[in-house]
Amino acid sequence: FIALLLGYGWKLGEAMRDLLKRTGPAVVGTHSYAGQIGWYGAMKSPDLVKAVVAYEPGQVVYPEGEKVKEMNSEIPLVQQRLNPVRVSKQEFLKLTKMPIFIIFGWALFNARQFVNLINKYGGDAKLIHLPEIGIKGNTHALFSDLNNKEILKITEEWLAEKGLDKNDDPHLAPKRPVSPVTIPLEK
Repeated sequence: FIALLLGYGWKLGEAMRDLLKRTGPAVVGTHSYAGQIGWYGAMKSPDLVKAVVAYEPGQVVYPEGEKVKEMNSEIPLVQQRLNPVRVSKQEFLKLTKMPIFIIFGWALFNARQFVNLINKYGGDAKLIHLPEIGIKGNTHALFSDLNNKEILKITEEWLAEKGLDKNDDPHLAPKRPVSPVTIPLEK
């Protein structure tokens, strides 16, 4: 499945935009390499993404021309996939239009630089590295670890801080289109 995702960020972002057009604005949650779908989807539809919550995103985006430190790996696929993708500054600035929250339990990859760039351009991004706040022993799937309620509490507190913890108008899925009967009932 991951092989299908490689290099298809913009297409998946378009698919997310099309879904949000049907469902309405939403907080987008991502995990691992699917983080790229969140970034591309948010850039494709900044008016429909209320916020992005990314758990251990494996890849981030940087604006073209911005000098950043890249990861070094002896494994070519890791080098290629975990280093940031360059996008136009115009596209990148769309990510400054919504709050962004990134949580890492172990490996930070390039997230700190990404958060700093979002904030440099007037955005609202926050990074939590769990060991730095005294929460240790998490895996890459930190939302399913034994302390997942503690991780959820951190996420809920951030959503409340941003005013995104209420849902007065819950989404009930798209309504089925009503199509007229086209079968002749009489001869």
